[in-house]
Amino acid sequence: MKLRSLSVNQFRKFTAPTQLENLSDGLNLVIGPNEMGKSTLLAALRAVLFERHGSRAGVIRSFRNDRSGNAPVVEAHFEIDEGEYTIAKRFLSSPYARLECPNGVTLEGDGAEAELRELLGFSESGSRGADDESVGMWGLLWVQQGRSFGAPQISASARSNLGGALESEVGEVLGGRRGRELPQIIEQQLGEWLSAARRQPRGEYREALDEHSTLEEHLAELQLRRGEFSETLAALEQAEQRAQRLASGEQDAWDHEQLQGARAALQREVELAARIMGEETTLELRRRTHDEALRAAAERTAQRERLAEAEAALVRDRDALAEVEAADRDALAQLEQLRERRRETAEAEVRAQTAEARCRDVISAIGDVQQIERLAAARDAALEAEEQLSEARREVEALAVTAELVERIRGEERRLQRTEAQIGAVATRISFDIPPDRADGIAVDGAPLAQLGDTVDAVEPLTIAIPERGRIIVQPNIENSGDLLKERAEAAAALQAALGEAGSFSLADAEADLRRRERLEGAMQLAQERLAGHAPQGVAALADQLAGRRQRLGGLTAALELDALPPSADAEADAQRAREDLADARQAAQLARDAYDERDRSLAEHRQRLSDLRAAVRQADAQITRQREELDIAAEDASDDQLAATVAGAARRVADQEQVIAELRRGRPENARDLAEARIERLERAIEQRRQERSKVQVEISGLQQRLEVQEAAGIDEEIALAERRREQAEARVARMERRIAVHELALGALQEVERQARERYLAPVRDRVRPYLQMLFPDAALDMDEDLQITGISRAADHSESFEHLSMGTQEQLAVLIRLAFAELLAEQGQPAAVILDDALVFSDDQRMQTMFDILNVAARRVQILIFTCRGQLFEGLGAQRLALTVGDAEQLRSA
Repeated sequence: MKLRSLSVNQFRKFTAPTQLENLSDGLNLVIGPNEMGKSTLLAALRAVLFERHGSRAGVIRSFRNDRSGNAPVVEAHFEIDEGEYTIAKRFLSSPYARLECPNGVTLEGDGAEAELRELLGFSESGSRGADDESVGMWGLLWVQQGRSFGAPQISASARSNLGGALESEVGEVLGGRRGRELPQIIEQQLGEWLSAARRQPRGEYREALDEHSTLEEHLAELQLRRGEFSETLAALEQAEQRAQRLASGEQDAWDHEQLQGARAALQREVELAARIMGEETTLELRRRTHDEALRAAAERTAQRERLAEAEAALVRDRDALAEVEAADRDALAQLEQLRERRRETAEAEVRAQTAEARCRDVISAIGDVQQIERLAAARDAALEAEEQLSEARREVEALAVTAELVERIRGEERRLQRTEAQIGAVATRISFDIPPDRADGIAVDGAPLAQLGDTVDAVEPLTIAIPERGRIIVQPNIENSGDLLKERAEAAAALQAALGEAGSFSLADAEADLRRRERLEGAMQLAQERLAGHAPQGVAALADQLAGRRQRLGGLTAALELDALPPSADAEADAQRAREDLADARQAAQLARDAYDERDRSLAEHRQRLSDLRAAVRQADAQITRQREELDIAAEDASDDQLAATVAGAARRVADQEQVIAELRRGRPENARDLAEARIERLERAIEQRRQERSKVQVEISGLQQRLEVQEAAGIDEEIALAERRREQAEARVARMERRIAVHELALGALQEVERQARERYLAPVRDRVRPYLQMLFPDAALDMDEDLQITGISRAADHSESFEHLSMGTQEQLAVLIRLAFAELLAEQGQPAAVILDDALVFSDDQRMQTMFDILNVAARRVQILIFTCRGQLFEGLGAQRLALTVGDAEQLRSA
C-alpha cells in the first residue's frame, strides 16, 4: 500500500480543513513542533481505515473537535497494486463512509467498510473501537508516539499474516500436532512439578519442599527458644542496674537548680526588652516631628518656584493666542472655495452612475440569455438521471442477496470448516503402504482403496475388507464423534439454507451478487447525486425557474428600449468604460469632499484651540493672583529663618534619642531571650523524661521476671530430637523428586534442540532481511527470536547473547525499528499491502547511531513506503527524505456536521 494524501477537518485539535499530500513511494518526513498535531494525524489515519463510521465507542467520541464540538471528517487517498482508492468517513453526527474504487465504482456505508477490510487485511473493530488484534499487521507496522522502544507487541492476527508469508517461503517445518506430542507430555508432567513461566515448584514437589521448609522452621524455632532464656537473664540484669541509677535523684537536683537560674535570666531579659521598646517609641515620635519640619521648609520653596513658572506660562499663552486668531480668519476664506468645488463634482458623479447602471442592465440581460441556455441543459440532464435511477432501482430489487445474508453465509461456512477441522484433529489416521498393483479388491467401508488414497481418517467404526484374507475393523476411541458428525451435518444444512435464501450456489456466487448489488446501489447513489446536482428541487421546479428567467429577460429588454442586445464583448467594453468614468468621477468627488472635510476639521481645531487659549489665559491670571496671596499669608505665619531653626532642633532631639537606645542594647546578646526559653524547655523535658524512664524500667523488670518463669517451665530437648528425625525424612523425599525432575528436563532439552533447529529454518526469512541492517549497526551480530517472532536478544559473539530487556533504551528502539522494516519487506514481497509509519521514533539514539539509522531507512524505502513524524527538525535534516508540510484543505470536500 502507498499512502498518497490525508485530509482532516474538525478532528480533535484540527478546527479547520488540513491536509498532508504528495507522499512519495519511498521515505517521507513531517517535521513540526510539539502540539502541531503529528500524532493526531496518525490517529486520524487509523480512524478512517480501521474504525467503523457508525460506532459510538468512547474512542470515537474522543475524535470530536476540542473547541467547536463538530463532527470529525477524515479522507485518505492510497494505492494498492497500481489501483487508486479514496476512503472518506464522517463520525458521530450524520456519519457516513464512502470508498471510491479504481474501476469508477463508489461504495458507501457497510459496503465500503467491508471492501476496505478485504483490501487491507484487517477485521471489523469491536464495541470499544479498533485494537491491535483487529487492525492486524498495521498495529505492528504503524508505531504510535511513545511505543517505538521495547520489543514490538505482535498480536495474534498480525502473527497469522506474518506466518502465512513465512510459510509461503519455507513451508510447514515445525511438525504440527503429532510432532509436538512427546514434548507436550513431558512438559505436562514437569508442569505438575514446576510452573511454566518461572520454573517454581508446584504440586507434589511443592508439598515436599513446603514440608521440609516447615520442619526446618520448627526446628529453628525450638533452638531459638532454648537460647532465649540466657538472653532474658542478661536483659533483667541490665534493667535492674538502670533502675538503680535512675533512683539516686542526683541528676534531678542538679537540673532543678539550673532551671531556677534559667527562669531568673529570662525575667531580666523580658524587662530589658520592654524598656528598649518604650525608648524606640519615643524615637519614632521625634523622627515624625523632624520629617514634618522638613516638609514645611520644602513646601515654602516649592510655592516660590510654582509662582515663577505660572508667570512665564502666561506670557507664552498670550503670544500663541494672537497667532491662532490670525490663522482662523484665513481658514474661513478657503473653506468657502472648497464648498463650491464639492457641489460641482457631486453632480458629475450622479451622471456617471446613471450611465454605468444602464451598462449593467445590458450585461444582466445578456447573462439571462446564457443562464436560460444552462437551465435548459440542466433540465435535459436531470431527465436522463431520473431514467438511470429508475433502471438501477429495478435491477437492485431483483437481487435477493444482502450484506447481512452474505455475512451469515460466511459464518456458516466458517462453522462447517471449523467442525471439519475438529473432526480431522481427533480422527484416527490409517496409512496404507501397499503398491497400487496389489491394492485391487481392498475396500474401506465398501469403497475401493484406489479411490481413497494412501491415508483414511476414521471417526466412526469402519471395515477394511482384504480379499481372501478377511476384514480389519477399526474402532476409533472418540467420545464425542456423534456430536461432531451431527454438528457438521447441521452446519452443512444451515449453509445450504442460507445459500438458498440468497439464490446462490456458493459463497463466491453470493459475494459476487453482493458486489453487483453494491455497484448498482453506487450507481443509484451517483444518479441520485446527479439528479440532485442538476435539479435539487425537482425537474418541475427547474422548468419553472427557466420560464421565470425568460420572463425577466423580456422585462429588461423593454425597459432598455433595445430592439436587439449588443454582442457580449461590446457590452463589456461599454460597461468597462462606464465603470472607469464612474471611478474617475467618484475619485474627483471624494477628493473634493476630503479637501472640504479636512479644511472644516482644521477650522474646528483652530477654533477649539482659540477657545482653549483664551480660557487658559484667564485661568492663569487668576492662579497667579491666588498663589501670591497664599505665599504672603504663609510668610506672615512663619518666616524662612524660623522654619530652618525648627528643622535643626528636631534633628538634634532625634540624635539624642538614638544614643540612649544604643546604650541600652550595648552588651546584650541578640538572641538572649530565645536561648533562655530553650534552656528552660530542655531542662523541664529532661526531668519529665527521667520520671517516665523510671516507670518504664519497673514495668520492663516485671515483664522479664514473668518471661523467665515461663521459660524455666518449658522443656524442649525431646521436641528438638523428634523434629530433627522428621526433617531427615523430608530431605530424602525432596531428593527423590529432584532426581525425577532432572530426568524429565534432560529428555525435554534433547527434544527442544530438535525443535530449535526447525525453528531456525522457519525464522530464516526474517533474519535474512534484518541481517544487512543489523550489520550496519552492530558488525558480526545476530538477532535472537522465538517461534512467535518476538525479539529475545542479540548475539554479538559466538558464545555470548544479551537479553533484549538488558539492552539500552536506544538499542532496544533501534532493533524494534529494524524488525518492523523486515516484516514490511516480507509482506510486500508476498504481495500483501504494507507501509511503515514512525511517530517520534529514535528518540534515544546517539549521533553516530542516528546517522546509521538514516542510511538504513533510505535503503528500506526502496522496497516499502516509510512515513516519519518528528519534532526534532534540526536532527532529521540529514535524513534526506521528502519533506511534507500541512496545507489548507477543501472545506466543501471535508464538510462537517
